[in-house]
Amino acid sequence: MRYQLVLLLMYFSVATATNFKFVGISKFGTAFLSNNKVMVSGRNDDCSLGLGYTDTAKVISTPETVFADGIVDLDCGSHFCCVVKSDGTVWCWGQNTLGQLGDGGTTNACSPQQVTDTEVSSHTIDGIRCSSSMCHARKSSDGSLIVWGKTLQSATGTGSGDNNVVLSPKAV
Repeated sequence: MRYQLVLLLMYFSVATATNFKFVGISKFGTAFLSNNKVMVSGRNDDCSLGLGYTDTAKVISTPETVFADGIVDLDCGSHFCCVVKSDGTVWCWGQNTLGQLGDGGTTNACSPQQVTDTEVSSHTIDGIRCSSSMCHARKSSDGSLIVWGKTLQSATGTGSGDNNVVLSPKAV
């Protein structure tokens, strides 16, 4: 794994001649570059690359662009990623078996999908953090949080208890 990380970093730094804001490595690699571009490479398990490929056995060895610009924040969980665009909207892709994408369902998304639930879309979001199966989005108006995904030990703060799945975004 360490060798793959070094190769990915070398490729991104040479190919883009830019600095990183974020690099995530699992079976897929995600790079959020200082020019607000998002690039990925690796295995497409559960549509984790977000490039539209439905073949989950597909491997991308040369990084490809998911978003060319306009991204202000990005975080990834296990087999999924979410970004905040400069207009304050949230977009997610990848595995969704536990509601990680915040779309109210459990179907994986092979390309980025906007989180359209009114709890998110009626606010401007300025930050996002994801764990293995959960996301927290921060509203720019007051800094409060919106959460979705699988809660472990009541981590979502929604009062839904331990080990529950929050399919649609909820305010905390």
